Amino acid sequence: MDLQTIGKETRCLAADLSAGIEMVQGVPAEILEDRETGRMRMVTEDPGSRSRIARSFDLVVLSVGMAPSPELEHLASRLGITPNRWGFFNTQDAVLPDGIHVAGCAAGPKDILGSRQEGRIAAARVLAELKQVPADVPDVLVWGDGPQAATIAQTLADNGHKAFCFGQGTAPAGVNLLDPDRILGVDGAAGCFTVWYEQAGRRKSMTCRAIIAAPEPEYKTVAGQEPLAKAITLEDFAKIPADQLPDASAILLDYTGPEFKTGARLALTSAMATQHAGRQVTVVMNKMLVHGAAGQQLYDRARKAGVRFLRVNTPADIQIQKTDTGFDLTIDEATLPGIPVTVSCNALVIPSAPVPGTDFGQIAGLLKQKQDTEGFLQSPNVRHRLTKSPRKGIYFAGTCHDEVDDTDLAAELNGIMADLDFSGPAPDHGVEVNQKKCARCLTCLRICPHHAIVLNDKARPEILAAACFGCHLCVANCPAFAITSEAFSTDQVADQVQKDRVVVLACRRSAALAAGPLDLEDHIQLIPVPCACRTSTNLVLKSLINGAQKVIIAGCHEDNCLSMDGSTTAQREVMQMLAMPGITPDKVSWHPVAANETQTFARIISDAHIS
Repeated sequence: MDLQTIGKETRCLAADLSAGIEMVQGVPAEILEDRETGRMRMVTEDPGSRSRIARSFDLVVLSVGMAPSPELEHLASRLGITPNRWGFFNTQDAVLPDGIHVAGCAAGPKDILGSRQEGRIAAARVLAELKQVPADVPDVLVWGDGPQAATIAQTLADNGHKAFCFGQGTAPAGVNLLDPDRILGVDGAAGCFTVWYEQAGRRKSMTCRAIIAAPEPEYKTVAGQEPLAKAITLEDFAKIPADQLPDASAILLDYTGPEFKTGARLALTSAMATQHAGRQVTVVMNKMLVHGAAGQQLYDRARKAGVRFLRVNTPADIQIQKTDTGFDLTIDEATLPGIPVTVSCNALVIPSAPVPGTDFGQIAGLLKQKQDTEGFLQSPNVRHRLTKSPRKGIYFAGTCHDEVDDTDLAAELNGIMADLDFSGPAPDHGVEVNQKKCARCLTCLRICPHHAIVLNDKARPEILAAACFGCHLCVANCPAFAITSEAFSTDQVADQVQKDRVVVLACRRSAALAAGPLDLEDHIQLIPVPCACRTSTNLVLKSLINGAQKVIIAGCHEDNCLSMDGSTTAQREVMQMLAMPGITPDKVSWHPVAANETQTFARIISDAHIS
């Protein structure tokens, strides 16, 4: 019925898939079995013939909605708490006494990343109630100059943080306002960042323990474009007093580009207010984004209130003609093919579309972060969602990185504050630089995806433990073998190899977890490594020399590696090895395996035989 393409990852994925996948809009009928062939038959709508047709399939996958688990109902009964009528705790109808917190799918249908974020927030609230909060609350720089940045800085200050914020004007209470002419650079790591900036011709610096990037995007409008020169933005339309609303209005969604959930929500509320004022309003859309627990209810109320909704496949299905009193729209309505629908209106309303700010590229460069495919901040790597970055201590919040409304922004900030505990000792990944062997080629400095390697006061590479993710990419790529590992040196890993075995060098965050439920046959030897990028030509060749019949390198899928390009680096290394004399696919191979792809891992090792 509708594709809820909310969020930049889903939006981009849907755009990519639509080129190669047939998407049929409508309500599927009953699935029947063809007695002659055993295949499944399903009645679908055929836009070409404008009829319903029966189609046969070998496999039908049902996408079902989430329902509360029986355990949730049992737990609610034991705790004496009352869920809402759907069985969740995501509306005001759900009753929760003090001291009980809800996270994840208990609060409603959630994805893994959202559940993890809510779990951290709930844990932080419990610790706060138990007075088990860190005494050392870190100071934070909010990198932005706009309403969202001000809200973030104020919230941080209200929670005891020393907050700094770029901007002009009067600083909110408890916030230190900085107004630099130009930002020059960012050095350091989590717990000790230094931001260099220029002010009134002088070079200055400030230190902080964390940075939240929250610049405001820009907004694209259709102002000045014919025949839309007299169209108004949805934001301006929502501000018109009820007694001054035009007699007839038309709101065009998905017209200038992909719609965002904040625009869709504002369109619904504005349309309902217009209808309640006794005026006529029509919403023309490709899809209606009804995110959140109350989204569908709002859409249903708008339809019952008399708001007209017309659906189009593309903006080209709308012909706009300027008239003396407003606009005439001729619409090729998707559900009424071949029957033009005419709408006359006094006001044509088009939402403004957020686009990356002109300073986004500069901010990404200074923070040493990648932009996404649309140009917004934060790389598309799912491992660093929802607000994190590959650089510890640097976070993203607000519409600079994704679709965010006020509720989302509050959740993002709660998640960040739950993560801002740098008081404990830095993790020791057992990686260090042997300064006597170091050739100062700076390869490690250039390739570290987390910017955990810096130059010390003697201009020599040094690993910042607080910033290191322990991927061991530097260990695998140091030409002088000057970066050593306490547990994963080349010799330590290769010496584990048993003769006449198929050796699987498996990323411990993905392939090794996928292998966990399996009983591996005797000829399969699994050796977990910190990341697929720890493997190298040197390590693979030593494994073969030590008697391995075959070496399989298994790591994360592309764009899903905690160390950004760790899996693609490993894949590229394998391709280079296969170009060497005597190295063939039956000796060395690469396979991407996610942590939940146990059957994929089973198929990979089932094809690996020893001679």
